Amino acid sequence: MKLFNDCYKEELGENAVWPAETDSISIYEVQNKEQIYEFLSKPTSFCRHCRVKGITDGHPWERSEYQMSEWTDE
Repeated sequence: MKLFNDCYKEELGENAVWPAETDSISIYEVQNKEQIYEFLSKPTSFCRHCRVKGITDGHPWERSEYQMSEWTDE
């Protein structure tokens, strides 16, 4: 969250204790992408900003363009 806030000059979660164990998922501990999608489908206090509807797969890896729209619909 700190990196997101610094990059986009936002203040998401600034007054909360973060990360709570339920606010994140380890990509190194899941068995498949469906577990990540399942986690993201149930927004936490921080994940309510995530661009869940825009999740896709099967496209080539590329560098970020540093646009907030890559991460959130807000």
